[in-house]
Amino acid sequence: MSQGNESALVLLSGGLDSVTLLYMCHKKYQNIHVITYHYGQKNNRELESALYFADGLNVTHSLIDLRDLQMVFGEAALIDNPNSEEIPDISGAITTTQATLNKTIVPFRNAIFLLIATAYCISNNIDTILYGAHANDSQTYLDCRPKFINAFEKVIQAAGHDIKVEAPFITYNRAKIVKIASMYGVPLERTYSCYRGTEKHCGQCPTCIERKNAFKESGVTDVTDYSQ
Repeated sequence: MSQGNESALVLLSGGLDSVTLLYMCHKKYQNIHVITYHYGQKNNRELESALYFADGLNVTHSLIDLRDLQMVFGEAALIDNPNSEEIPDISGAITTTQATLNKTIVPFRNAIFLLIATAYCISNNIDTILYGAHANDSQTYLDCRPKFINAFEKVIQAAGHDIKVEAPFITYNRAKIVKIASMYGVPLERTYSCYRGTEKHCGQCPTCIERKNAFKESGVTDVTDYSQ
C-alpha cells in the first residue's frame, strides 16, 4: 500500500474486507474519501454497516445510487428483482460447485464501480483507489485478480490520468484479513457480509460459510450473529 500523505478513495461495502481496508487506510492516509454503492443488491444491510464505519472514522462518505442498473445485471442472484436467481444455500453441501458460485456473479460489477471511482478521483484530485478484493474472491470473480487491476490502471493511464488502483489483500485469504482486522481493532460484529441481507447473517449462503471458515482458520473468536 502507498505510504505518505497522499489522498485515497476507499470502496466500502460494509463487509469484513472493505471495513478492514478502511481501518488500514485510516492509519496510512491523511485525506480519505469513501464511496459505497447501492446497486439494487439484496444485501442492503451492508449499506447500514458502511455508514456506521464511515461516520465512526469521520471520513468523507458518498453513497452512490445505482439501482437503475438492476435492469442490466440480469438474473444475478445478488440483485433484488423478481427475475433474479435464489441465493445459493451451501451449508449442507459436501463440495460447492463452480456453477453454484457463478450464480453470485454480478456482471462487470467491479469494473463499473472502479470507473465511477476513477471519475470521482479525477474530480477531487485523489491519487489512489483502494478496494478489498482478496484471494478467495479471485477464484470466482475475475475482476478480483491482479491481471484485471493492472489492466484497469492502464485504461486510466490511457485516458491521461495518473491514478493508482490498489488491492492490498489480493494475495490474502479471508482468514488473514480477519487476523488483520483483529490487529486493527475492527469491531467485527458490526461488519456485514450475508448475501441475503437478513437481520442476522443467515449462516448458509456462500459468503456466510466463507466467513465462518475464516474465523475458524484465523483463531479469532467469531462474534457474528448467525441464524444457523
